[in-house]
Amino acid sequence: MHVSASFLCHESLMAYTYEGVPDIRVIIFKGYPVMAMMRLSTAASDGKANLHQGAVGVGLDIASGCALRGVQFDRPCTHHPDTGHDLASLMVPQWETLLNLAASCYEMTGLGYLGTDMVLDRQHGPMLLELNAAPGLPYK
Repeated sequence: MHVSASFLCHESLMAYTYEGVPDIRVIIFKGYPVMAMMRLSTAASDGKANLHQGAVGVGLDIASGCALRGVQFDRPCTHHPDTGHDLASLMVPQWETLLNLAASCYEMTGLGYLGTDMVLDRQHGPMLLELNAAPGLPYK
């Protein structure tokens, strides 16, 4: 996913991204947040937060919004490849607000399983980008 330049990345996340805005995916199951990750753009991903193009995926602790592990191209990654910033220090601000926004999408959609893609804008705070009806599941 490529996030428009009209979004201004929250200043605490600037060191974790390259020419793009990091986005946050929260998986909701029956109204509860169960998994979360942040996607960080890189030079390899051409500034897009697309994992298949080379963005870094960082698993987040669902209770705190703190980084657990990073991965790029299916390999462990401890530092952002372009900024050199230590991924273990990543902590998502306004985490509780983001979780509440994501969880509220269950009631809005009625979907038992969904993915929410959000950004943390410098001026507007948490903003919903899109909802995914089957995130990570292949369509057949």
